[in-house]
Amino acid sequence: MGVRRKRGATVAFCVIFLVLAAASVGKITFRARHGFGDHMAYFRAAERLAAGADPYAATGDTYVYLYPPAWALMVRPLTLAGPAVYGASWAFALGAC
Repeated sequence: MGVRRKRGATVAFCVIFLVLAAASVGKITFRARHGFGDHMAYFRAAERLAAGADPYAATGDTYVYLYPPAWALMVRPLTLAGPAVYGASWAFALGAC
């Protein structure tokens, strides 16, 4: 009986963890598609950098980039995939930490 209880608890923990992880990825991906979240400041700055513009330029949107330009250079390749893929990548990176 003890082994079954431990196995059941382990399975329950794994299921809860996976559901919460999927919900987090879904939430960040949704926010990326609809333009919410701090990670969009990074995305917009990387887009501006890819277009040859100043990543710190005030563009009228609500995302203000206040970070080193090296970060915008690092996330610049992800701008090619679009905000939804960038948001999912961001969620994965946060989960990996």
